[in-house]
Amino acid sequence: MLNVFPKKPLCIVILFASTALTACGGGGTSFSVTKDNQGVTQPQIGPFTPDPNVAAFDQTATEYRATPSLKAMGLTPFYALGLSGSGVTVGVLDSGVDGDHEELDGRVAGGGDWQGSGQGSDDPFGHGTHVASIIAAARNQRGIHGIAPLAHLVSYRILNAEGKFGSQSGNVMVPAIFGNAQTRGLPVINNSWASIYEINDISKSSLDNILRQELQSYSQIAHARGPIIVWAAGNDSDDQVSIRSGLPYHYPHLRQNWLAVVAADHQLHEPRYTNRCGVAQAWCITAPGGGDNQYYDGVYAAIPDDRYSRKSGTSMAAPFISGSLALLLERFPGMTPRQAAARLLATADYDGLVTADGCSIQTCSEATMAAVFGQGLVNLADALDPIGSTSIETSPYFKLPLKQSVLVTPHVLGGSVRDAIKSKTIIVRDSFDNAPFAMALDTKIMASRWRYQTGYSLIKSVDGESLGQSGFRYAEAGGVPLSIKIPARLIDPGQGNDGNWIGYELINGSRHQQILFSQGRERKVVHGLISQHNPDQKKWIGVGFDHHNSWLDGHAEGAFDTASSSLWGFAGIKQHTQSMSFTAEALLGLTQLNPATHSLITSGDYQFNAFRLGATINQGKAMQWHLDFMLPPAVQSGQINFRLPSQIDLATGKTHFTNYRADLDLQQRERRIDLTLNYIWSEDAFIFGGFGYRINDGHKKGDTTEVIMFGISKTF
Repeated sequence: MLNVFPKKPLCIVILFASTALTACGGGGTSFSVTKDNQGVTQPQIGPFTPDPNVAAFDQTATEYRATPSLKAMGLTPFYALGLSGSGVTVGVLDSGVDGDHEELDGRVAGGGDWQGSGQGSDDPFGHGTHVASIIAAARNQRGIHGIAPLAHLVSYRILNAEGKFGSQSGNVMVPAIFGNAQTRGLPVINNSWASIYEINDISKSSLDNILRQELQSYSQIAHARGPIIVWAAGNDSDDQVSIRSGLPYHYPHLRQNWLAVVAADHQLHEPRYTNRCGVAQAWCITAPGGGDNQYYDGVYAAIPDDRYSRKSGTSMAAPFISGSLALLLERFPGMTPRQAAARLLATADYDGLVTADGCSIQTCSEATMAAVFGQGLVNLADALDPIGSTSIETSPYFKLPLKQSVLVTPHVLGGSVRDAIKSKTIIVRDSFDNAPFAMALDTKIMASRWRYQTGYSLIKSVDGESLGQSGFRYAEAGGVPLSIKIPARLIDPGQGNDGNWIGYELINGSRHQQILFSQGRERKVVHGLISQHNPDQKKWIGVGFDHHNSWLDGHAEGAFDTASSSLWGFAGIKQHTQSMSFTAEALLGLTQLNPATHSLITSGDYQFNAFRLGATINQGKAMQWHLDFMLPPAVQSGQINFRLPSQIDLATGKTHFTNYRADLDLQQRERRIDLTLNYIWSEDAFIFGGFGYRINDGHKKGDTTEVIMFGISKTF
């Protein structure tokens, strides 16, 4: 960080520099992070789309390893996502910038030169190039890697070849510069320069006279859409920041557009040179600035003529913050610079920081740490991630918590729903400032792993006898959803039912007519059956209906909240011979979704079917071999319609929705083969063991599973 002037008598500084000075006294400050929700006028856009022209990120590259602060700041995964600062321009008030340097070539515009005849794109002193490269050094496999390697820069040369104002005045330069910056719409302006006086060295009334034109310019940009002015805090080992970085102490209306930056070395210790935040702690933040021995432990960055060197100071810390703001503004289209700054302040922390006195957050109070480091060390990774809770907008006026929104699709659908929407993203927002994030929709959708079984079940009548007796009887049994004394239906919507089943059966000779129904808190189910029982043959045909408050064996909650209704028909035949029996079953069904009004799902229906072939070979009276081939329930055709939050109107900040139809198509249908050996222990008990093979398990192409089965069945 440059001190623009050596220490002189106050009157000389005022006459020649018009530098920002503050007096002793004045009011105190209190900390709060202000959230600004006002957007800017731009077309609709998604939350973040990487620039296709950005070079692929390589974290093993020499230039990235030469800039260790970036990895320490947790930026590796964000660069891998495509963040680069593309589309963001940062103003740099300094000694000029070498626009021909290999790190900056083609991305520096001259904004003006108040110390020569150029436009600010040359740098006879070298300081401005060092600062600019920390912000935006290119990803070019050479030298270093900037915080925002594709950001553009506008250079305003305010310092001469000795790094001083010379005969120029801030009251002359600042109004012209800030007028130009507003015309260009610059969201961030970096100032790695300061006076040697502290903010409380001069009174507000004196500042009103000394910095009259400067203050007018600062006030003109201090609005909701205005830029963030980033200031180096000073290198004089003072307990307070220098004058300009501390101006909101006397002029609170500047505060939301102001950031003061103090330095920490690479070990996160407070170096001797840095000023402390003091009364500016509410808008003050800490960033890497290099150690006290800059030749050994300084920040490595560019200097003119394609060279590099190490420098230390709050001058080096400030561009880390300016570059961080550029990444935030790229990631969150429509976010105001104020919002970006508030995110940096809210996520900064004291972890690892140590004062020159040996204080850490574990050994000293938060107030002590704040006086030195302000809100703490910049934590850009946390600022780029959601802050607080996250929600999904399911309509322009309705939000639901993301963590409570989940869709587990029924096994009958396999992974077809997830496959159909795998390329879709939705907008989710955090609770801090409604910042938008793009989230892959399929991360909240998964397929149920429930497995349907074939076999027999029995419902007992109230007198304890089987309903298989003649006559008309009434029966009930808690949680028993299957029909009596026949092979189970191939899909069972009664799984997980929380009510009791009741059933009626009318037996007239060999014909059985049955109806079973249940009503619980979550599900209503009815299914009926007509069966014909002969000594050598059994035939059955049936229908069923259910209404579930969720989605069959799946689960729909939050932003995916939906109920479902299913109707199915099933039929089967079992043929007996003296030593063998054969069974064939089939099922056809239809499910219709009944989404809640706040659901991202707007409608949906699909058809499904299932088939089974079985053979049983009797060996004596006690042993049975059973072979079963089954195509378990699988979707045949259908679609689900979504209304997805997909774009942001940057003029209003509102979310726009698009309708999307997901056509359901399995990758491959599952097939099951089971071979079991049954030992009949008694009339109502048997032991079984066997082997099962699943092809395209869970309706996933190529997935195979082997199953070993063993069990004891006993009817009570």
